[in-house]
Amino acid sequence: MKADLKNSVQKVKLEGKEYCFEYDFNAYSELEDETGCGVYQLYAGMTSNEGISLKKSLAILGCGMLKHHSAEEIQEVLAKIKEYPGLWLKVKEYAVAAFLLPLLPPEILEKTRIKGTSKKKEK
Repeated sequence: MKADLKNSVQKVKLEGKEYCFEYDFNAYSELEDETGCGVYQLYAGMTSNEGISLKKSLAILGCGMLKHHSAEEIQEVLAKIKEYPGLWLKVKEYAVAAFLLPLLPPEILEKTRIKGTSKKKEK
């Protein structure tokens, strides 16, 4: 349901510059066009042992940047990662989190919050 989509901005610094990854319906639509796969096909591939191809992973990264970055900035990041594949490991978790979190049902998302949701008991 459209109202259930909870965008999640994920920020990472790469070579001194901050980049933001965020998925909305436009980013998901662009990703489907670019990869020829449905969002949930990609989701299933990412959450299984099979994984997805590096080409599709880079598409996930690039489409996740559309809302906050210019086409030139996106191409610059993709070029850096193609030149130095180890950089993918630095940004992967942020791009993947931005992609996956909005697709989780709200009740699951509530259960999986990590940041400061539990209160310590006072003695």
